[in-house]
Amino acid sequence: MCNLPFRGHREGTQAEDEGDYDEDERKRGNFICIIELLSKYDPVLSELNSKPKGKTKYMSPMIQNELIQLLSKETEKELTCAIKAAPFYSIMLDTAQDISKIDQMCEIYRYCSIEYDDNGKPKALQINESFLGFHKVEGQSGAALSEQILQIIKQRGLSISRCRGQGYDGASNMKGIYKGVQKKIIDVEPSAVYVHCAAHNLNLVINDAVKNVTEMAQFYDIVQRVYVLFRLSIKT
Repeated sequence: MCNLPFRGHREGTQAEDEGDYDEDERKRGNFICIIELLSKYDPVLSELNSKPKGKTKYMSPMIQNELIQLLSKETEKELTCAIKAAPFYSIMLDTAQDISKIDQMCEIYRYCSIEYDDNGKPKALQINESFLGFHKVEGQSGAALSEQILQIIKQRGLSISRCRGQGYDGASNMKGIYKGVQKKIIDVEPSAVYVHCAAHNLNLVINDAVKNVTEMAQFYDIVQRVYVLFRLSIKT
């Protein structure tokens, strides 16, 4: 769905809403609109779509959510199989707060897949980077995070012995050489080399380059103050 929302303000089909609302008030979601478009070329779908309100049509928000979950699970399954088929993989993880102020950890794997020609000979090597979900952070310490990471890898059916890389930011609980996540993972799999996130490194370089520019410092100070104001505001 191109990252567009499934549902809109009005979820009824055009047949149900006809005469009750004007065009601006309907604003049906993308899912219903696409179903109506496809029904013009599919007699079975057209018959289903033309049923009056109250009849079973399997287009409710609950059904839409179930479709999303089924597609999500199938996508995760295919990506996990691709990672398992690769000889080695790397993990990249970071945390961020969601709108409810809960820390969420993203789960990303980087791995290679080999393309073969018609004769079964390797012809190309493709580097893949797959995002498999967010996880609520149970603890911020290196020990707690590493334990959660290892548990996630185990639940995917992956072997930590095939992990050859770790990518995190420069926070002490992540990169720490004694108690950081990277050290805890290396204790389990010594070949899982830690690499400081390149994007975070670039961020630090830019920060050092502009921190003495007065205009830039004032601009980001205002942005920070606005962020703190809204972050600490009471929930409505």
